[in-house]
Amino acid sequence: MAQGVRCDGKKKIQDVIDHLLGPSHRAAQEKKQLSKLWNAKDKRHPFINLATKSDPTVLKTLTDMAVEVYNDSKSLTLAAWS
Repeated sequence: MAQGVRCDGKKKIQDVIDHLLGPSHRAAQEKKQLSKLWNAKDKRHPFINLATKSDPTVLKTLTDMAVEVYNDSKSLTLAAWS
């Protein structure tokens, strides 16, 4: 096969083909591409593109809020439950 997959049996090959043509495989490929863009700090990544166009003070405020919420959720504070 073009994707480099080897299977024994008609049912198994059909399952593989269904997966390769299905939405879960497309989502995995898209995530892999976005990860590459993120690691390369490429401006084609949606978040990096948004961050470069945003006001730095707003971006800092949003980042601080995200970190605070994350820390609250890890320590299970009352704020995390609300």
